Amino acid sequence: MPGGYPNLLGPDETVQIAHAYGPNTARLLALKRRFDPHNLRNRTTQYAATIGLLVATTGLAAPQAVAATTGVNTEPASSAAVKPLGKLGPLTGLIIERLLVGDDVAASKFGTDSPIEDPVREAQVLEQVRVQAEAAGVNSQAAVAIFRDQITASKQVQRGLFARWTAHPEVAPTTRPDLGQIRARLDQLTTALLAELKNTELLRGRPVGCSVQLTLAEVTGAALEHLDTLHRQALKTATDSVCGTREQGHNGVEHSSTGAGEHSFAGPGRWAWCRPELRPAERDSPRHPS
Repeated sequence: MPGGYPNLLGPDETVQIAHAYGPNTARLLALKRRFDPHNLRNRTTQYAATIGLLVATTGLAAPQAVAATTGVNTEPASSAAVKPLGKLGPLTGLIIERLLVGDDVAASKFGTDSPIEDPVREAQVLEQVRVQAEAAGVNSQAAVAIFRDQITASKQVQRGLFARWTAHPEVAPTTRPDLGQIRARLDQLTTALLAELKNTELLRGRPVGCSVQLTLAEVTGAALEHLDTLHRQALKTATDSVCGTREQGHNGVEHSSTGAGEHSFAGPGRWAWCRPELRPAERDSPRHPS
């Protein structure tokens, strides 16, 4: 489509829909045809129709993926036969996998003196991300922001699970995973995530297209991975900077950067874009100013 509009589904993803959504496949494909952006004339209507499709599909949870509100995730994301849909599906799948590793982190700490907050370890992880990102040709500022969000999301999960297990001891873990093995797995995911950040750099530099693809990936990924309310909320936290980090620019205007180049679009919300000439003091200002 003219203007670089991102296709929602690739040629192989109809098969993925059929596998994941079973008896709902016909309804989902009918919705896709109804909201097909390529049948519409102007770009604003196209984007609105795409969002309409995403909203319509949120009620079509895969039969095997009805979200539990109290259960704990026991299967790793890598066990899923179907990955989140869309161009940000692989990246979102890795983010979900890292999020679910947070369950093991919580289980390893619960009932011990190990705190949820570990600023020393967090600083080490973010420094490792910065170094690896620069070596891989990924914008290090954007990478650190995305990983910082994932660390925050992991702590969100840990706090939620601690509260759940304290209130309901019968569902508390009976084994304690090895924290060293968990950290080795997190290191592997760091490498994979940085590779996907590199692969999706151009898409993440397009605010509306990135938003559409991220919503598609989040909706399908949350359903396919059986995410409960706690983990769905944490997923939103973990992906907050995927489509750009917000910074305070001149005259109090928010700007954002994905490392994919300059953009003229600026405005309120999640996908305003930064100017590289911003002073260092302004780059360090809060991402979510009040």
